Amino acid sequence: ARLPIPTLPALLRSLVQRPILAAKLKVRLGLSTIQGKERTRSVQHISPDGRPIKSGKFYRLSMQCESEIATDEATYSATLSDAVEWPENWP
Repeated sequence: ARLPIPTLPALLRSLVQRPILAAKLKVRLGLSTIQGKERTRSVQHISPDGRPIKSGKFYRLSMQCESEIATDEATYSATLSDAVEWPENWP
């Protein structure tokens, strides 16, 4: 049976009582350039003159993770996607 990975404390209590038969982690990383208007993150970067950087070239690092832990009782799986963006020539 495939089950979503529970909260960490609950998972640890469950796994301590069961041997782990297999564990897998798959991570896909992507690095791309985008324009300021294409940003999807709300983090603001402030220029040396004190103004928010909203336009121009930005970089985006994206990550997609898939994990799976199998015991003799069940297989737990989870996914996570995230990204960070920053302006060109950022410190």
